[in-house]
Amino acid sequence: MIIDSIRNREKYYCLGEEYKAALDFCASVMQNGFEEGDFPLLDGRVVMKNRVLKTKPLEECKWECHRKFVDVHFVVSGHEKIGYADAKNMEVLSENEAKDMVYLAGGADDGAHLPLEAGYFMITFTDDAHLPAISFGECESYEKVVAKIPV
Repeated sequence: MIIDSIRNREKYYCLGEEYKAALDFCASVMQNGFEEGDFPLLDGRVVMKNRVLKTKPLEECKWECHRKFVDVHFVVSGHEKIGYADAKNMEVLSENEAKDMVYLAGGADDGAHLPLEAGYFMITFTDDAHLPAISFGECESYEKVVAKIPV
């Protein structure tokens, strides 16, 4: 798992062209404005999912991880907390292979809840369980980009 400011994105270009494209797209959204929708990059190898979401109370959030894709979570406006835990230490509750979603349990007590403010990104790899959309108290709308990068 990596958390950093989009201003420091060049440090992560070494991860590959998919990461560079995704991080540059996030930076461009900050500069040029947010538009909801799905945006393919690099001939569709990377998909950027721009969404307006609402944070939720912790008890309504679900632990998840992915097997085929790495996520880049980027907050454009507003903020959320994202839980983080090692997926290897958690129990698989269900899996939707078609959507590459694995729902997990057992991390709420062990995981860390990390703030993700506007202009910051978090990269979650396949063994990184994450619990997105946790509110800071009151539930609020926020703009978020999630990049799906194939493993």
